[in-house]
Order: sequence, then C-alpha cells, then structure tokens
Amino acid sequence: MRSWGRISAWLSDPSVWLGVRDMMPAAVAMVAWGVVTGVAMVQSGLSTWQALGMTLMVYAGSAQLTSLPLFAAAAPLPIIWASALIVNLRFVLYGVAVRPFFRNFSWPRRLLYGFGNVDVLSADFMRRFDPTRLHEPSLLSDDGQHVEQRAIAYFEGAALTIWCVWNISSIAGILLAHWIPASWGLEYVGTLALIALLLPLMGDRAGLVCVLVAGVVAALCVGLPLKLGILVSMLAGVAAAMLMDAPEKGAARE
Repeated sequence: MRSWGRISAWLSDPSVWLGVRDMMPAAVAMVAWGVVTGVAMVQSGLSTWQALGMTLMVYAGSAQLTSLPLFAAAAPLPIIWASALIVNLRFVLYGVAVRPFFRNFSWPRRLLYGFGNVDVLSADFMRRFDPTRLHEPSLLSDDGQHVEQRAIAYFEGAALTIWCVWNISSIAGILLAHWIPASWGLEYVGTLALIALLLPLMGDRAGLVCVLVAGVVAALCVGLPLKLGILVSMLAGVAAAMLMDAPEKGAARE
C-alpha cells in the first residue's frame, strides 16, 4: 500500500507531467531514429534476439550505429568498445551539467539517472532548471516544494517517456526490418526531426554560436578516426558558448 501511495503521489506531481509534455516534440525524432537503429541492427547481420538485447542494454543510437559496421567487419571487441565510448563521451558533459541536482544521491541511484540522461532531455532540463540558483529560498513553489524536488520529478517523467518511446520504436524497427527497404531513407527523417527540435533551443547568442561553431568543426573533422569529430565539435561548441556567455553574466552581476 505504501508503494502504491508513492506511485500515486508521483503520478499526480505536475512536474512529472511537465517533463512528459516537454518530451513530446522529441518523440518524433526518437521514433525515426529508433526505427532506423532497429532496422540497421538486423540488416547488419545481428539476430533478432541480439538486436533486442543491444537496444535494451546500450540505449544510445549513435553508439549502436557506430559499432554495427565494426561488428560486420569482425573487428576486435576492444576496438568496438573504444569507438562506442568515444561517441558517447558527450554524456559526460551532460552529467556534469546536471550534477548539482543529483550529487546527494547514492552512486547506484546516480548511475540509474545517468542512464536516462540523453541528449534532448539534458537540453530541456537545463532550459527549465538553472543549477546556479538551486538553493535560493525564493525558488520554493506555492506548495512549498523546492526547485530540486521539482527538477527530479521533471527528470523522472521526461526520462521514462523518452526511454519508452526509444525502445518501442527501436523494437518496432527490429521486428519490421525485413519489410522496410533502405530506399525509404528513414535516417534523413530522423536527422531533420532532430534539427527541427534544436532550432527552438537557439534562443540567444551563446546558443547560436555554439551550434555554428560545432557545425563548422564537425565538418572539418569528419575524417577523424573512431568518430572523434563528434567529440571535438561538441567541445568546441561548448567552449565557444561559454566564451560568449561569460561577458553577459559578468555584466548581469554588475
């Protein structure tokens, strides 16, 4: 009964449903990418059960798509692991960004939340909650709930939503792989959906500079081995945004 009461209280929390609603635009992109990834796993030679196990355990479309050609080429496992690790290093940046909200949790719980901290969730979470204002007394809501509690509820609702959307669409791609031809070009649909999703986040100069710098560096570094261009472009974009944002914050404090 106590567990059901906690679930009922969680489901009635408006912050949970705010996280769910914020993920709805992202769901379009996630469905496209999930189906593409599911189809790619089967068409690259994995069995249905191997593909299902991979999508449930890895939960990272870019790492899955990066490792598939290496699986097909019978590359050594250390090379496959290293490639997936490099592609997923961006999640370290996401983890650092949201760390103030989770630093008091036990490490197994932080590990669980980190598993759900994907690209679009991290972007929307940081748009909704500013970690630099985490402990301001003025951030108590009308019902006395502190911003940290609302942030965690938001994160949980958003993470569960996007995890379900990703796995359902990826499993659908796995099961329908033999009936979906490559000529449909679903990967382009996923890319266009992600671009449309990012455009509203470019609401200030720092965001615009971040995207432009990351895009230029990614184009210049496309030939780097092991997809290192992704990591280099992300670091360049973040550094450019920080340099652009620093004078504005200094002026605001004055």
